[in-house]
Amino acid sequence: MFDAARAALEASGIDVGKTHKGLLNTFSNNLVKDGPLPKEIGRLLKHAETFRYVADYEDYQVELSDAQEIVKQAETFITAMRMQFMPENKFAKFSPHFMSEGRGDQEQAEREGC
Repeated sequence: MFDAARAALEASGIDVGKTHKGLLNTFSNNLVKDGPLPKEIGRLLKHAETFRYVADYEDYQVELSDAQEIVKQAETFITAMRMQFMPENKFAKFSPHFMSEGRGDQEQAEREGC
């Protein structure tokens, strides 16, 4: 989620902080408070930060059910970032179908426009 938030800020031309806290504050101030994203998206990122902090710095383990919920929230968050900051035309160049057809060589990738 933090990488997706960082990518959204960079796509918006906003300088990204070097710490998790800086990233959270910049994301909240620029993309949620004054920007295009709903508050719920900001809450999802903050919620993930809470669990990241507990897992990294506290003497507690994150419960499996909590981890599963965070994964669901991450999917929602990343989908929102893609929809807002990665228009469909940016995906048009990437066409991995040749790989599933057993033609994964460089020449085929070039023919496919990748």
